[in-house]
Amino acid sequence: MLLSKVGGLLRRWWKMFTLLFALCLMAPMTLAIVRFNITPERSKPLSALQRFLGFNQPAAVQTNKRPAIIGHRGSDGGRENTVRAIDHAIAAEVDWIEFDIRQCRGGELVVLHDETIDRWLIESGITGYKGKERAVEFLSYDELRAIQGPCAPGDQLLSLRQLFEHFPASGGTFRWLLDVKVPHISEEIISILGDHGYAPEAGRVIVQGTFDIVAEYKVSGYALAYAAGWTKEGNRIRYLFGNGFIVTRCEKLGPHLAYLTLPEMFLNAGLIREVTRKVPDIEVWTYFGSTPSSWRKSIDFGADGLIVDDVHRAVAEFRF
Repeated sequence: MLLSKVGGLLRRWWKMFTLLFALCLMAPMTLAIVRFNITPERSKPLSALQRFLGFNQPAAVQTNKRPAIIGHRGSDGGRENTVRAIDHAIAAEVDWIEFDIRQCRGGELVVLHDETIDRWLIESGITGYKGKERAVEFLSYDELRAIQGPCAPGDQLLSLRQLFEHFPASGGTFRWLLDVKVPHISEEIISILGDHGYAPEAGRVIVQGTFDIVAEYKVSGYALAYAAGWTKEGNRIRYLFGNGFIVTRCEKLGPHLAYLTLPEMFLNAGLIREVTRKVPDIEVWTYFGSTPSSWRKSIDFGADGLIVDDVHRAVAEFRF
């Protein structure tokens, strides 16, 4: 009995000792990581951890700067990535309209953000789709439309061809940010753009994607935007302890790269300063901000454009 009590006490002490030992090891390492890059000139990008601990400061107050306003997935004026949402963004007089592109079964390119149909299944109450059956790439366009169900006018799922048939280059001054979600569809996208009058030299199309995706368009002639957000490839640890890899990737894309898009939470003055130093004339756009105060904070950190849902509010906020 006594030995059992002593053994239990020793085990608890050992757990406490190992925990304290680990903390003692981690403390100087964490301090070193946090202090790394911190200079009076703040010449290197801050990590997410440094931002969390309060090291991030605006580069300069730029309250009179007029940013580009980009309608996110069209806008919040209808179901996202639809004709109605895009019409709403056009009526608000945004500078650019962003939408997403995926490929469904059969090769059709569709204007759709999500990798799966989970949101539609929840909205419709449809059951029976499990595992891969829920993935857009394993469903045909007709199947996707059937699952989407009845829609208000202008809210139907669009193929990429249908979108540009509705908004051809000759029909207005529309400018597009194409957020490409899957690789190996560059030939199809470039062909569809050409068929509807959107030549690279017109400057009315930006192709956006993760590093590997956007690299496929380096010789297309279209302006490129590198979307440096969370990915499935393990960027979370990189973002936590440093984001110099973003600068390196921007350099690799070189003169083809015109824009860097970042979620608001990763925006910092040091990163923007370093990117613009290494890649002249690049613009930094940000997203996930939803209020005028968050938009102005992003601008003070050096952002040149805001990707927003509430397009009318954003345009009104920055109409000088």
